Order: sequence, then structure tokens, then C-alpha cells
Amino acid sequence: KLTDFKKASVEPVAIHNLCQTLKTPDTLWMKNGTFLNPLQLDDVQIFIFYFSAHWCPPCRKFTPILAKQFEIHRNQSNSSKSCVIFVSKDRTQQEQMDYMKECHGDWPAVPCQSDLQTKLNSAFQIEGNSYL
Repeated sequence: KLTDFKKASVEPVAIHNLCQTLKTPDTLWMKNGTFLNPLQLDDVQIFIFYFSAHWCPPCRKFTPILAKQFEIHRNQSNSSKSCVIFVSKDRTQQEQMDYMKECHGDWPAVPCQSDLQTKLNSAFQIEGNSYL
């Protein structure tokens, strides 16, 4: 089930602090296996958290659609003020990387099984397979 705009269970200050954590070095990685340069997030005002997993069939159907639509949005708006952040629910980093290479956009990702993933799952009360 895909749920739009899942409300966070924590205070806005805590969410702000989690978003600031995204901007620290060696926190987010790209599908080419390198870490994202945090300076690339300086202009971002809206983080779109996408909780998904390679093993989830509905996720695998939706992910390419999200990738295409977000690419269209970015090209039409010519803006870097929003960014999709993939929060993996995969079991291994190899599954996560395979999924990212298979059908994701050029989004940074929170490494699966990381402390940050756990904090984001908790903050947004993630229980099911996919949330946006």
C-alpha cells in the first residue's frame, strides 16, 4: 500500500534535525556506489522520503513511475529545491544497490540497516512496504 504524505510521529524540530543529518558527509550514497557530496543538497527545501524495497512487487512497479515523474518535474521546474531520498527496506546493501540500479532515478539513498534508516522509519511510523 502506498500512503501519501505520511505524518511524522515526532516534533518538526526532530524532523529538521534528521534532514540536517542527510547533509553530513558519507551519509547518503548514489547508485554508482559513491557517497553524495552534501553540498548538492544545499538548495534543497523539500525532502521526499521514499520508503521501498527490492523484494516488494508493488514497489517495483511504482518506483519507475516515480522516477519518470520526478524527472519530468525537475526538468520542467528547472529547480533543485526538492529531492527524493530513498530509504531502503532491503535486507542487504547488495539488494538495495541492485534495486537502485534497476529502476531508480538519480536519487541519493540512506543505506539499509543503518541507524539513520531506523530513525526515519520510527519518525514516520513506517510499518508496511512502501510510503512516500
